[in-house]
Amino acid sequence: MNSTFRQLRRYSVALVFVAASYLLRVSIEKMVGPGLPPFITFYPTIMIATLVAGLGPGLLATVASAVLVDFLIITPHQIGSWSYEEAAVLLLYACIGFFMTWFAHRYRRIRDGLETLVAERTEKLNRAKDEWERTFDSVPDLIAILDEQHKVIRVNRSMANKLNREPTECIGLTCFEVIHGTNSPPDSCPHAQTLCDLTEHESQVEDTVFGGTYLVTSTPLLDSNLNMYASVHVAREITLLKQAENALRESEERLALAASATQIGIFDWNLDKGCILWTQTHAVIFGYVPASAAPSTTTTTTTEHDYYEWTDRIHPDDLPPVEAELHCCMQEGKPVEVHFRVIWADGSIHWVECKGAFLHENSGKTTRMLGVVMDITERKLAEELLRESELRLRFHMENSPMAVIEWGKDFCITRWTGESERIFGWNADEVLGKTLADLKIVFEDDIPIVENTVAQLTNGEARQVVATNRNYTRSGDVLHCTWYNSVLTDNDGQVRSVFSKVIDITEQKRAEESLKRVHEQLELRVAERTEQLAETVETLLGEIASREKAEKSLVRLNKLYAVLTETNQTLVRAASRDSIFRDFCRIAVEHGGFLLAWVGLVDYDSGQIRVAASHGATGYLEDIRISINEEPAGLGSTGRSVREGTYYICNDFQNDSCTLPWHERGKVYGIHSSAAVALKEEGNVIGALTLYAGENNFFDQQHVELLRQMGEDVTFALDYLRQEELRTYSEQALREETLERLRTVEELRIQEQLLIQQSRQAAMGEMIGNIAHQWRQPLNTLGLYTQRLGYFYGSPSFTKEFLDTSVAKSNEIIQYMSRTIDDFRNFFSTEQDKSDFTADEAVKKVLSLVEANFREHRIRVEIVNKKETTIHGFPNEYAQVLLNIMINAKDALTERTIEFPCLKITMDGKNGKSLVTISDNAGGIPDDIINKIFDPYFTTKGPQQGTGVGLFMCKNIIENKMNGKISVRNSDEGAEFRIEA
Repeated sequence: MNSTFRQLRRYSVALVFVAASYLLRVSIEKMVGPGLPPFITFYPTIMIATLVAGLGPGLLATVASAVLVDFLIITPHQIGSWSYEEAAVLLLYACIGFFMTWFAHRYRRIRDGLETLVAERTEKLNRAKDEWERTFDSVPDLIAILDEQHKVIRVNRSMANKLNREPTECIGLTCFEVIHGTNSPPDSCPHAQTLCDLTEHESQVEDTVFGGTYLVTSTPLLDSNLNMYASVHVAREITLLKQAENALRESEERLALAASATQIGIFDWNLDKGCILWTQTHAVIFGYVPASAAPSTTTTTTTEHDYYEWTDRIHPDDLPPVEAELHCCMQEGKPVEVHFRVIWADGSIHWVECKGAFLHENSGKTTRMLGVVMDITERKLAEELLRESELRLRFHMENSPMAVIEWGKDFCITRWTGESERIFGWNADEVLGKTLADLKIVFEDDIPIVENTVAQLTNGEARQVVATNRNYTRSGDVLHCTWYNSVLTDNDGQVRSVFSKVIDITEQKRAEESLKRVHEQLELRVAERTEQLAETVETLLGEIASREKAEKSLVRLNKLYAVLTETNQTLVRAASRDSIFRDFCRIAVEHGGFLLAWVGLVDYDSGQIRVAASHGATGYLEDIRISINEEPAGLGSTGRSVREGTYYICNDFQNDSCTLPWHERGKVYGIHSSAAVALKEEGNVIGALTLYAGENNFFDQQHVELLRQMGEDVTFALDYLRQEELRTYSEQALREETLERLRTVEELRIQEQLLIQQSRQAAMGEMIGNIAHQWRQPLNTLGLYTQRLGYFYGSPSFTKEFLDTSVAKSNEIIQYMSRTIDDFRNFFSTEQDKSDFTADEAVKKVLSLVEANFREHRIRVEIVNKKETTIHGFPNEYAQVLLNIMINAKDALTERTIEFPCLKITMDGKNGKSLVTISDNAGGIPDDIINKIFDPYFTTKGPQQGTGVGLFMCKNIIENKMNGKISVRNSDEGAEFRIEA
């Protein structure tokens, strides 16, 4: 019951939104007049309904708004009584509404996905920080960070344990007091040396507090200005290393004798002299002495050599890592153990193992390295063969289509491959070390079969046993499996391991049973099913061909919709006929994917069609001749559409006889289809829009309807521009008469209110532009979410969560757009009574309306609020004053192309009055007109851009209605308006 109520409430919300949208449309038409396009109010409502209530209510809102559009706009008060053109308009409206519903739904899913991604990234960063903390505390060396006063900033767990304190208790202690028990640093303190020269220092310290010998390193920590603020103090215990050095010296001769007997070469590297002493065995291993000259077991003679004689024989690829390892061991004081290749004089390659240790003086300086080398070539070859064999065996077992299981002598599992995990459900960690009884994997009725198999393998009856039985999976399912078992025994016949290969034959068993049941029926129905299959194949092939054709048509149709949408937006902003033609051609090629788009205008004197605008493969139009007469040059799409005053389609450009004069030219540019639609102005054909595509049969009936709509839209725009020219001329003629009337009724309050409303209506065009700026980015984002739903539909990624996320994201965008509409609607509401408000509230309200427009023109707005003072008056009319001044400043900044445009708004209070100054850096107002800018109908923008009423009404509102004062002056950078209220 609750679920049904929630569903009814969601769909009711969608209907309420549609009703509210219609009321909003009625209110706007009362202010600006009839003829408002349906998408201004209904499309935002559709997206808001989708984002708030879901996909179903969004579709209901689309249908309901389409009914209102049909009943109140296309054919007022007559549902369903429309022509083909009106039906196409209504269909286009509904399609776009469905598209926006889908887009809003998609946007919500994408938004939720982004939020999830941000949460995951934050969790990873936190884990990385915790891991670093654990690493610092897990280092066995004693680490402390000391400041310039030798006080501890931080220690790791090892250092704190040595001091018998917690890490936090060590902070602030003086190092020489707690470690050395002295009142000052020792002379060999590396931290004190680092403080003097800001470099790294190292020393060996015999510590009585900790006990033992330590290698202490001090490394400076520098800030961004290269000033030292602390150092890292690392102490490593080397007591055992010192003992090992002494023991090494004592046993050197004995080791040399033992090495000779075991074919081990010994070397002594003197780092100060740069020379190396090595034995003859060492020389044999490096290939300097023939093997026949190998010494006897009692020979310990060494010879002196240069360091480069030692490195010359090392393989070039191994030398850098060997030297790096030696350097690292020398720095860290750890034993050396490296494997590398040497190249003998005959070119043969041998593997050598080198072990040794570096010896240090009491001062910490490294002086010698003692080491041994052994020829491990045979061992390396054996290891490589063993490794390769192991890899091959492991690869085959892991990639075998059979599950591989190995059992120990007590029948505990010792190997469990990935296929075993796939078949039975347990992973290797869960089963290794367990027996059959532990797993309970054998079906109860088949336990005797398994026991018999185990008995045959263990009592020596058979080395290989194949058995089929039922087994349980981890989830409790029962599988039929065939087990191929083999046993490995030792010399005494005792079991060492059992190797099992398992095949899941459950489906085979089921198939065999099913095959038995249907075998007889299948034979009787083979002929019938064969015939039905043939018919089905033919039907499917036809459906596939139709679907492929429909998909291609839909892609082309979507592109043409995009062209129509972009064209409509261009027509709204167009200022001249030429700009309409240019923008249409560009949009058709860039958004519609056409090879070429051009506009031709008729020259009735010559009977030819000349190119007025083009975009794309314009080389096709060079020296082209197209006539409007009944001749070969006039039989193409363009000529026929002009003569007939409608459209013409050619879907086989290369073979149609009407395009014969242009066949060769079309082949060069890959043209296969063309379409043209006539352009009219005041009912007369003036030219045609022509489009070319790169494939045959490109244009179908839906494309034809869209082309007709496109032609009608362009024709409407041309007529509108013509009417605008006549309206401008009429307005110029009426201006002087209106000026005289305005002056005579200036003091009447009711006329003042009408003038304020006129000023607001004059700014309506600017406001609609601001709405477009505010909506452009959200609409683009909404379009991306909508396309994303289509691209992912049908794929594995298209989940319920993905859909809900896209809808949620789209809902947020639509709510933002709805708030924008509410802001503009409230801004133009008529006020009856005065109320209290602050200048800061009015400034923020105006900036919320124009911020997108200012951001597009890169105008920086600086707000300084020195003192907040309450104003008693009309908030909307006061905001209208601020808006007019800001728009004028924006126009001045853009017209004069200021490099860094800026608008500064300062709010202050003085003697109980609010003082607002608005200044720009546009260079100021000329001195000869600065005293006239508040006069009625005085404008510097020209008749098509300004009426001269804005600043006059600003002065009237501030001084007559709010008992304030408004003035203007020129500052060093530009104009400054001052408003007192």
